[in-house]
Amino acid sequence: MTDPRHGSGPAALDRIYNEGYFHGRGSGYRAEGYEHDHADWAPWIDWIQPRVGPAPRWLDLGCAYGYVISQAVERGVEAYGVDISSYALRQHPPARGRLARSLAAPLPFLDSRFDVVSAFDLFEHLENPAAVLGEIGRILKPAGWLLLTTPDPLYFHRAEPTHIHERPPSYWVDLLQKNGWRVTLRFGHHPYELEILACREPGSGWDGLSREFQRRRSGIHDQIQTRGEGIFCAVRTPWEGPALSGEAVVYLLNASGRPARLNLTLRSRQSSHPDLFLGDLKLRYLGMEDSGGEIIHRWNPLTIPPAGQDLRILARTDPLEAPRFEIAAEPVDNETFLLELPFDHYQRYQAVASILNQNFSPGQSVLDVGGALGYLDRFTPGFSVTVLDRIWEDRPNSLRYDGARLPFADGSFDIVTAVDTLEHVPPDQRPGFLSELGRAARQAIILCGPYEEPHVAEAESLLRDYLRVQWQRQDRFLEEHARFTLPRRADAAEILQAQGFHLTEIPNGYLPRWLFMQFVTLALGLAPELEEGKRRLNAVYNRYFFEQDHQYPAYRIITAAIRGRTPETARTAAPSIRLGHASVNPWNLAGLLASLSSLSILRDQQSDLVEYGRRVERLLDHLHNLENQLGQEAEKRNALLTHAQNLEALTRMQAEQIRSLQAHGDNLAQIIAEQKKERFGLDDRFQRLLNHNEGLLEHVANLERLIEESKKHARNLEQILHEKEEILREKETQLLGKAAALAVTEETLQQKTRRLEEMEEHSRNLEQHIGNLEQHIQNLENLNQTQTQALDDLNGRVDRLRRMFLYRVLQKLRGLPPL
Repeated sequence: MTDPRHGSGPAALDRIYNEGYFHGRGSGYRAEGYEHDHADWAPWIDWIQPRVGPAPRWLDLGCAYGYVISQAVERGVEAYGVDISSYALRQHPPARGRLARSLAAPLPFLDSRFDVVSAFDLFEHLENPAAVLGEIGRILKPAGWLLLTTPDPLYFHRAEPTHIHERPPSYWVDLLQKNGWRVTLRFGHHPYELEILACREPGSGWDGLSREFQRRRSGIHDQIQTRGEGIFCAVRTPWEGPALSGEAVVYLLNASGRPARLNLTLRSRQSSHPDLFLGDLKLRYLGMEDSGGEIIHRWNPLTIPPAGQDLRILARTDPLEAPRFEIAAEPVDNETFLLELPFDHYQRYQAVASILNQNFSPGQSVLDVGGALGYLDRFTPGFSVTVLDRIWEDRPNSLRYDGARLPFADGSFDIVTAVDTLEHVPPDQRPGFLSELGRAARQAIILCGPYEEPHVAEAESLLRDYLRVQWQRQDRFLEEHARFTLPRRADAAEILQAQGFHLTEIPNGYLPRWLFMQFVTLALGLAPELEEGKRRLNAVYNRYFFEQDHQYPAYRIITAAIRGRTPETARTAAPSIRLGHASVNPWNLAGLLASLSSLSILRDQQSDLVEYGRRVERLLDHLHNLENQLGQEAEKRNALLTHAQNLEALTRMQAEQIRSLQAHGDNLAQIIAEQKKERFGLDDRFQRLLNHNEGLLEHVANLERLIEESKKHARNLEQILHEKEEILREKETQLLGKAAALAVTEETLQQKTRRLEEMEEHSRNLEQHIGNLEQHIQNLENLNQTQTQALDDLNGRVDRLRRMFLYRVLQKLRGLPPL
């Protein structure tokens, strides 16, 4: 849980996730604060609790203020939370005793301690999610559940500096599966909200639980069924209700680690069908069949790589009622998948793979810059390939960057490749781009792409003109080539040699055949009906013509640059099929291909016309039934007209009533406004009375303190005035009773006012009583003083009498003279 851009360790992270973060600075929260912007986790708790146990142990990682903890505890869950932010942990007092400040790895808990661990929007903030996942596995019970939510960067476009590990869904599924977790996924209320449920040792009901988990978010998952190893399906943007209308997006993930062939089928009660798109590719519709009143629609099978893709379902005019989609996947061997790739794609990546296999050892690391949808890892299964591009690709080994500095330390990879990438870099940035490739590469750089040559520029110009004139289209890659201009071979070689690389240049893409195949595949790609033919043509060309494409004139050049030695050139195999260098007029070729394409489309549409004929017959039967129904509906219409007239009269009466109600409403609004003013006055008066009441209570408290002091003085007097003890105790009891009566408050404003008056009267009585008591005490003191004086006088008299008596005795005994 560290960010290399801000430093590492708890103290640095605590400074990042401070008060400002939770009030919108560097985060997606509103300025009002996280307390006004947090999610509601009650649905998660309500769904999980009965399936795990009535009182499970739950740990929430990255708990922020701890709202999920208090929600769980209210439902009887033994819940705890962990977060790195000391500010966040102080904000929600009900959860404080259950929160701890800690990094996500290591976690301060014993092994197998929890039944559930949740990490809501946490993993995108982590530098090393794999380490945190290992800690979660340690503290979870073997059958415990992990709940994980994180944004999908293919749909999440808000820039947040603390999101240092945003990854597509395939990355998280691959990471979990490699660490021994069973996984199911779904999307939340927004298309980017990826939600994952994972378990290491699920019971036998995991498949049912997985469907239930998806159904909890959207019941539409019941209308889509998948079959096949490693195939995940989740509705990303569902349609509303049981009918399919408009556009829906279904996420498909092939997590099997190998290519797969998909067969898509729709079952419904209607003859109409939606259009299906996988990315930009429209799937070819094969037709339908009637199976006992249920219509089965089928599309042409397609091959997908080990990656995630969105299947767009575009409904036509008539909504489909309760459609059921079936997606069946079967594995395809890697060679077949690669051979069916577009010929120029296979041409360049197979050549790069040959150089890697000939010059380097399996297991070495490769960074493919600009390699989204390149599948270099499929061409080089023995190498560890990481893909870096300016666009996201939903594959586990794919990363995105801003196109400037590579986000890696110096020498992070053994080899760095850039295939058909340099020509898409603006000219002023190309030297820096090549320097960045050299900085990241320990051993070698392999560049592949077109350079500034007259024959290459002429070929690209022909293609652009063909698309614009024949098909009124543009290719964005060719247009970018023209806008940026192609790079110069000498410039690239000079920059690489200055970094200590030895170069070898290899031609790639024999230009006459490259141009011919571009015309053919562009024409075939204009209609989905021709996609199967395009795929087969690519397979034939890749299998039999690839080895002959490394000769001049070439569309592109492969530059192999290795530090300290000259690269070995690829060995050329003996060609099995040879084509001459016959001159071909591209305009005649384009017209011929366009005609062939049109004929192919017409042939494929002939079966559609037969199908439409059957549909017309069914529609005519339906029209006859409708005509019969119209006769019956005419009588109903006359009755409805009469009813409508009655409704019109009733509407007029209701309009009068509405006008009357509106006038009454205006009067009520005026009364309510007056009552609001009166309420404000009463509130003000009530506040003043409360303030007066607080003053009286303070005065009473002072009086009570004075009474206590008086009691102490009275107890001192008790030693002298025993006869007054009962009277003082009785008065003390009365004072305590009266003081307790002051704490009673009335429920209404009138009762409080009366009570306040009583308390004022009582206070006056207390003051008078205290005065009387003080006077009485003074009288007692005066009496005591008087009695003391009298006692002193008496003692004096007794003393004088004692002396007189003694003198008289002595007088008699000794004969003293009389006094």
